Amino acid sequence: MKNWTLEQFAEHYVETLAKPANAWGQHLSDIFGQSHYIMIAATKVFGRDAVQEAFAKAIQKNGEENA
Repeated sequence: MKNWTLEQFAEHYVETLAKPANAWGQHLSDIFGQSHYIMIAATKVFGRDAVQEAFAKAIQKNGEENA
């Protein structure tokens, strides 16, 4: 996680959401645990607005690639 770019955080978030959820409906990252912790870590570094925009773009890009 050290020195990750915003794009790397966003890509990891999308990859984590693509994994099957556990019994409680949570998507788990091998690095951060629950998926929302990826967003929290990225927000601490890059700020809320930048993270929301980058994550939304990554989710949209993933949706287009898998359409």
